Amino acid sequence: MDGINGAVCARDIITQESVAQMVKDSVDRGEPNRELSTAGKYLLLAAMNLCAETVRNFSGYLEHAQSDEAEYWVLDAKRTMSQTHRVLDVLAEIEGLDMP
Repeated sequence: MDGINGAVCARDIITQESVAQMVKDSVDRGEPNRELSTAGKYLLLAAMNLCAETVRNFSGYLEHAQSDEAEYWVLDAKRTMSQTHRVLDVLAEIEGLDMP
């Protein structure tokens, strides 16, 4: 399913609506359990990639803390942390977990 593959790109924003559409499509095909399992694996992979990018951005900030680029490194780190949180929220919803 191309929707799942498109959802895991680190630069793409994953919305609850896009995941809901993927789930609806899989239910319409009669294979929701397999699709949910696959979606969960891809979402976990996306979260791991975003965490790695966050660490890279924070490392860049530490290396350039005294330069004009420092602010951009921090903004990139904040962006990837926010995306990671969204991905984990969607994953928790798929798995039926309550997130605070």
